[in-house]
Amino acid sequence: MAAPPTIKGITQNYGGSGTLFGTAVSRTTSETTGYTISTGVTLSFEAEDIFKIVNVHASTTISRELTKTHTVEQTIQECRDFQGDYTYDYVIFETVTYDNYYYEVIAHPIKSYIGQKIAISIPNKPVVYKWTVDYFNSHNGNNPDIGNETFNHTVGEVWTYPTADDVSKLEAMYKNKGFWKTDGTMTVGEGLGVNSIELDLEKVETTETSTTYGVEFEAGFSIFGVGMSVSYGLSSTYVYSVSVGKTTKYQGVIGDIAARDYEKYSYSVGLFVYNLYREKDHMAYQVLNYWVEDYHGPTEINSPVADIIFYNPTIADTVVKISAATGVDVTTAFIGLSVGSIILIGIASLLIFKIIRRHRGTRKSYKKKKSHKKK
Repeated sequence: MAAPPTIKGITQNYGGSGTLFGTAVSRTTSETTGYTISTGVTLSFEAEDIFKIVNVHASTTISRELTKTHTVEQTIQECRDFQGDYTYDYVIFETVTYDNYYYEVIAHPIKSYIGQKIAISIPNKPVVYKWTVDYFNSHNGNNPDIGNETFNHTVGEVWTYPTADDVSKLEAMYKNKGFWKTDGTMTVGEGLGVNSIELDLEKVETTETSTTYGVEFEAGFSIFGVGMSVSYGLSSTYVYSVSVGKTTKYQGVIGDIAARDYEKYSYSVGLFVYNLYREKDHMAYQVLNYWVEDYHGPTEINSPVADIIFYNPTIADTVVKISAATGVDVTTAFIGLSVGSIILIGIASLLIFKIIRRHRGTRKSYKKKKSHKKK
């Protein structure tokens, strides 16, 4: 999920901005809202040559035996509600752990097969996480990062988001795999309110193919990084698949721009969603992003404290309100807030010092009087 297009260093309602998906938009829960993750039992082989001898009959036999032992053939996790703020792009991902059972071929007419390993992997329930893209990339180990193939913008700089031409090119590439966009754009308003743009799959053309995406088993691919060279599914051609509900809604909320900055920095946004396939990385996922039109303002940040304000929501909210109320720019408002805070801290420190000093003086006076009485 991309962060909503906003502009650092101006008087804009950042706190009201965000990106929403699923029940966070509709506020209702149903089987067709959100998305469903599914994965199944997998067979893995040490060498591809032994993979060829496990035919359809053998697969059916293994599946039947697993059913007898009440093994879950398919695991499903339903996801409903996700919301991102204005400061970061987010990635929603699932992890699946498997119970692995290893077998060794001890007898076979082809001598080279003897001693080779076969693994049956039974999935546990997927666990879903929502992390910022930066955090995901720094904590995903040797797995592929989310990079420029997905998002190529800078948060807080609307002029770096995709253009209408960029979206047209993506639509041509992914239309048959799943691509949707809003009918037009929404112009960001003036003031301190918010503006909302929504994409509802129920109101656009969808197919089962376009609303389901995932990674398919193929030659040379294994769910195990070491020891096994090829895997395939017993109940599905997918390693995993994600089905998006046909009434799923996506929403972008963009904060207004105050009057002092509006004419210079106004812009319009559209919302689009598509299924991105990265074949070389064996990855497939849905991308929720924005495109920007009608922006004719500066393409650089002039405020030296823009990042301090922007990435601290509490400070940003206060500074924006001061700026909107007084008509000064956010840098001046921030400096005023900082100076005011320093003065208040100084006054508070002085008062505390006087109270402590007075308290100590009272204790000394009391001790002297008490000592005099003893004499």
